[in-house]
Amino acid sequence: MFAMLYDVEILYAMRRYLVFIYPQYYPSGGANDLKAEFDEKEEAIEFLKHAIKNNDHYWAFGHVYDHQEKCKVFDIDDYE
Repeated sequence: MFAMLYDVEILYAMRRYLVFIYPQYYPSGGANDLKAEFDEKEEAIEFLKHAIKNNDHYWAFGHVYDHQEKCKVFDIDDYE
């Protein structure tokens, strides 16, 4: 019962679009690569594009995940 209530609280606290960004060869894995959360998909995508473009190629990969629909909605590889 406690686990179920805990999961529900997390879902309501989290924004819909999650931005994961990681270096080319050294992804941290999972939550360590979560860099931002947004309510709007377009804002999340713009954040990801800006982060990749302006970080001297340290951040080489990334994607936006819609945790409500449980799917990836944007991948930086599809953009470049």
